[in-house]
Amino acid sequence: MHNFMKKATALVASYNEKLAQNGIRAELSRRYFETKVEEYSPTNPSLIDYAICRRARKREKKNGYNFRDNSFYCIVLGLSPLEKGIVPREYIREYSFILRSTERLYIGDAPKENSRAHDKILAKIENRLRKILKRSQCEPPERVCRDTVWDALRYMGRNYTYKSKVLGRLRAEVEIIFTVLFTVLVFAAFLAVHFFINTI
Repeated sequence: MHNFMKKATALVASYNEKLAQNGIRAELSRRYFETKVEEYSPTNPSLIDYAICRRARKREKKNGYNFRDNSFYCIVLGLSPLEKGIVPREYIREYSFILRSTERLYIGDAPKENSRAHDKILAKIENRLRKILKRSQCEPPERVCRDTVWDALRYMGRNYTYKSKVLGRLRAEVEIIFTVLFTVLVFAAFLAVHFFINTI
């Protein structure tokens, strides 16, 4: 891990020399976060489902999983303008890359450890830095470094569970807003299709 961080830091430093000419700085940081492991809960519970849940809880204790949460170690690439204050801290654009995780779907399942190849992560970071550099040559620092609605959608993914705030709002609030918008769009699409079919 130490060797990987050394290579990643050197890679970002080499791009920072070029990014600085366009008023931008990239920074690396490490993040660790956990997510709750759900208990199997069917939509229409029955006695059989109750027995399945009970057996899963017994298996959890017997195998020593101890109801542990899923855990994730990641490296985060953050962008900020060299000019202080033009992008608030909670709006700084970030890109997260999971290095290692231990996870399972339900209580009672065996935790699975996954490690990503460091060379592949370095290649992804360099690819992202290359895109940022290209964009910084034709757009102002504020625009390159500031979160947008599209970034907020990306932050709803598993890699960004560590973020408590998105676009200056609590993550849970943003999730609700996106869920409502998605539901409205699906309903509108359904009505449009229904209307189109009835007019044929």
